[in-house]
Amino acid sequence: AVAFAHELHQLVFIQTPAAFNISAVQIDQGTVSAGKTNLTVNYNVINSGEASLRITQVVPQATPLPNGIIFTRLSPSTLPTLLGGDTASFVYRVDAGTILGTFAINFNITGTDQNDSRTIGPQISPTPATLVINQPGTIVVDSVVIVKRTVSVGQTNIPATVYVRNSGQM
Repeated sequence: AVAFAHELHQLVFIQTPAAFNISAVQIDQGTVSAGKTNLTVNYNVINSGEASLRITQVVPQATPLPNGIIFTRLSPSTLPTLLGGDTASFVYRVDAGTILGTFAINFNITGTDQNDSRTIGPQISPTPATLVINQPGTIVVDSVVIVKRTVSVGQTNIPATVYVRNSGQM
C-alpha cells in the first residue's frame, strides 16, 4: 500500500487490487470403491492483493458428468472475507458416487474486491485432485475341493481347499 497526504492533509491509502490464487486441491484417498463415503478434500484460497477480498461463491466440480459425487463443505462454515495476504482453508467431505471412472475434483470460486466492488473470477485451481471410483471387491467362490470322498456325520478336521476370486476392481 502507498500512502500520501492530500493538500487538505487527509491521508489516502492506495492498495493493489484484491486477487486470489487457489492451491492444489488435495484428496485423502485418490482411488476408492463405488459408494465410498467421508473422503476429505481440501484447498486454500490466498488473497495475493492488498485490498480485502470477499469470497462470494464456491461451486464444487467433479467432471466428467454424470458422476453422483456429493460435496459437503465442513469449513469455513460461511464464506470469508480475506485481508490482503490472508489465506482461507476450505475442507469438504466428499461421498463417491456409484458411477465408475476417473474424475477431476475442483472448485469454481468467485469473489469481490472490497475497495471497488469489482468481481474477481470465476476461477478454478490449476491443480485439481483426481478421484478414481472402481467397482468394489467381490469375493466369488469358484470351487471347493474335499480330499476325502467319504466322511462320517460329526467328523471334524476334514481337509478342504476353497478357491475364490475377486470379481471387483478393488
